[in-house]
Amino acid sequence: MGIDNKVTSWDCGKSVSYDFCMDSGKTCAGERGQSGAGNATCWEVGYDNSMTEVVLRQYDPTDVGAVTIFSDVKCRGAAARFEASSDGSKTKNYTRADLLRKNLKNDKAASAFIP
Repeated sequence: MGIDNKVTSWDCGKSVSYDFCMDSGKTCAGERGQSGAGNATCWEVGYDNSMTEVVLRQYDPTDVGAVTIFSDVKCRGAAARFEASSDGSKTKNYTRADLLRKNLKNDKAASAFIP
């Protein structure tokens, strides 16, 4: 796709979940990537010009919904996808450690996109 160290912003469609990775072929977890789901735009990504790979998957929020949380206001900075429970009658909780594992720097959540 030719994105090696060139990503400064992104805009993804409603039926896509995505992982932007800093090391091709390795984990995108922790401080090694960003993720999201659904129709969202981020004009200023965390780790500017550091992504080497993007992984795209089909996403249907009626199957399992997700929210994309950003480290900065106005849906900017590092982004992380948090899926809902696949059982619509149950909640799904996330801890501070989950925020860090999903790449929200300093466990900071400043804005969110809910598709």
